[in-house]
Amino acid sequence: MELLLGALQHADIFVSKLDPGAVSPMGLDGARLRENNPQLIACSISGCGEEAESSKKKAYDFLIQAKSGSCSVTGTPESLSRVGNPTYRPPRLVLRLFLQFFEHLFNVGEQPLELI
Repeated sequence: MELLLGALQHADIFVSKLDPGAVSPMGLDGARLRENNPQLIACSISGCGEEAESSKKKAYDFLIQAKSGSCSVTGTPESLSRVGNPTYRPPRLVLRLFLQFFEHLFNVGEQPLELI
């Protein structure tokens, strides 16, 4: 853990994809990490949010597909099929956002938006 915390003092971005609240006990929440690295961008990805009533629920592929109704429109009445693997999509979208952010920062020399 000390090795990770040391590396994060010099990092630009920290992304976690754990259960809501899992990073805080490890000392990896954004507020604590920014004490040693004020410019750090910390992003936590979760399936059901961090504060909603459903935040403690699991967000496995099959559950999300069933809740969204996408399972009801795939396959045949005799044999339903799954849609795909949606768990890679949120991290991929976050990666695109960060790449756009750093491209703008590199080309223009300033942050394109105020980060919260």
